[in-house]
Amino acid sequence: MPANGCPSRARINSNLNQASSPLGYNATGPLPATGSIGDTGSMQSDALTGYISGRVTAKDPNGWLSLSGGKTNDA
Repeated sequence: MPANGCPSRARINSNLNQASSPLGYNATGPLPATGSIGDTGSMQSDALTGYISGRVTAKDPNGWLSLSGGKTNDA
């Protein structure tokens, strides 16, 4: 939230990557989804659905994701 206390209305291009670890800053793998995120937003793709479905089916507790994107000073 900007210093003026008002939420930003700017939308930022964001990437959702598979992450190899929850601890590594650059521990990113394949990119299953991208989207424009601001106060609200969503990401969807066949690759993301397949990744989550596969992790759930395998009962894998290590299905990490990493969200990254740009910054803005727009309010």
